[in-house]
Amino acid sequence: MRTVSRNMLTCPQRALRTVATLGALLLPLCAFAQLHVVPLTTPHAKGNDDTSLKFPLVTGGSEQADQRINTWLQVSQLQKLPGRYQKSPFEEIEPKGDSPLGTTSLDYSVNANTRGYLSLSINGEYDSASINMFDSRYNFDAQSGNPLTLPDLFSPQGLAKFTRQVRVARLKMVDRYLAELAAQPPSDPDQNSNEHRVLSQCRSDLAAEKENLRGTDFSLTKDALSLSRDCALSHYDQATADDDGPLVTTYRFQALAGLLSDYGRCLLIDQRTDCTNPHPDPSWGILHGTLDGRYPITLVYGTPAGDGYFYDKFGKYIGLDGGLEADGTVRLRESPEHGPDTRFVLKHQADGSVTGTWTQDSTHKTLAVALHP
Repeated sequence: MRTVSRNMLTCPQRALRTVATLGALLLPLCAFAQLHVVPLTTPHAKGNDDTSLKFPLVTGGSEQADQRINTWLQVSQLQKLPGRYQKSPFEEIEPKGDSPLGTTSLDYSVNANTRGYLSLSINGEYDSASINMFDSRYNFDAQSGNPLTLPDLFSPQGLAKFTRQVRVARLKMVDRYLAELAAQPPSDPDQNSNEHRVLSQCRSDLAAEKENLRGTDFSLTKDALSLSRDCALSHYDQATADDDGPLVTTYRFQALAGLLSDYGRCLLIDQRTDCTNPHPDPSWGILHGTLDGRYPITLVYGTPAGDGYFYDKFGKYIGLDGGLEADGTVRLRESPEHGPDTRFVLKHQADGSVTGTWTQDSTHKTLAVALHP
């Protein structure tokens, strides 16, 4: 997929023009190209045919960064590899024929777009017998294109301390909601009772759990980090108790300085563009390689909205469930709707590669897997 528009130069092209006009000393500036976020549209169309479906396409960085970001976004939300669609980027998720089932609304916003990092929010609605809303947040290193997680940005000790701070802040918010609920006369006793039930259960969960922020959605602005947790776990609860909204806590970067990793301080506080993450979080991966040395595949896991893999020849999404386990093994199983009971068992190697097996349980067929970032 071409990830730059016709009127936009790629990084190598900009470098050549810079050398031609200003000299070779300015060539490194190419590495610090500003990302651009534009609406993804149907190929050969003058505009987006369906204005209710709007999705971000990232351009303007290095070829690798653009490809990584767009792959992460499109696999997780559109179930597509960049450029690998027949008629529309939305063909896997939009309603088919006369059926109303599918994604009916999709939009995005840019929370921050600095030379060091990019933060996006993607929200929408899908119909699956009832109308459901979703809101996912995505953060990337602008230079490498790698997704950012909290374990990337915080030191291990800092993340443990930060987790405790977030838990205390969320408990205070729930207590305030409960107090406000008790103080006001109920205009709708049933709704009042349900909100009290949801909030009370949420408080109980927060007080009892050893909260793990590893997979938490967060967003970045130019100077702050925000976390969001919704107390309502069911669609019914979301519909009847959403007046209080999610639990949103925001922290200025400077207030987190002592908790961040060296990489996190470089990226968020120093706002530099040469930050290197020596220990990327292994709970996510954008991997390319082969099954049995013969079948090229692309595998993406750890996204906020769902994981999958593709046989590169066909480009058809195959959904996966699972992820990183405590022993460092990545275990992924094909979602039941995608066919036979098939699973990946993968291990990260010291050289950065990922190896393991692909097994089809019904036939006991096992193939070697060799992947790389």
